[in-house]
Amino acid sequence: MKYLNIYSLKKYFENPNDKLKTYLVVISNAFEREKIFEFILKKINSKKYNLSKFSKENKVSEVINIFQSPSLFGGDALVVLDEISSYKKEDISNLLSYIKDNHVNLIIGSSKKTSISALYSFIEKKGVIFDLSQEKKWEKEKRLTHFLVEKCIKQKKNISTNVISALYERVGLDLSFLDKEVDKLLIYTKNKSSIDLEDVEKICI
Repeated sequence: MKYLNIYSLKKYFENPNDKLKTYLVVISNAFEREKIFEFILKKINSKKYNLSKFSKENKVSEVINIFQSPSLFGGDALVVLDEISSYKKEDISNLLSYIKDNHVNLIIGSSKKTSISALYSFIEKKGVIFDLSQEKKWEKEKRLTHFLVEKCIKQKKNISTNVISALYERVGLDLSFLDKEVDKLLIYTKNKSSIDLEDVEKICI
């Protein structure tokens, strides 16, 4: 299965069936990939599993070893492996061969899909792909707006799309920067019910 926007991915997780399987997240921005990892981990209730996280500093053999070696703490292994596209072709091939022959609980992140075509095709058939590599600018703005509004609502704070547009003009569409600026605004407006345009003009870069 493949999902090309956050709304369809959220809808997928509304189904109560078992969601623990292999996932591939293709997003160029590392901070945004991490946010999706957090979302998936929450939806599959990762606390029930023995979670390990790896990135390009680790060898694929270390990842495979986690699945082959039972944990002293019990529970099935669940691995998050980011930046798979940075690995050598041979390493990606070895990982693919292993997950073809074994049931694993694995969340993979990649900044691009051009160097992982075989892995991509397999997970599309047997697992779940969330791919924003072809996302248009207006789609990204809509997604980021949804994220920022949700963030403010959790803090019982209102924020309008006009205010968010002003943030985009000052900060751009990098979620890591936007997230930090909204954190600053939430602190600055702690005695107010909303974040207004003048707050952005005073506080944001």
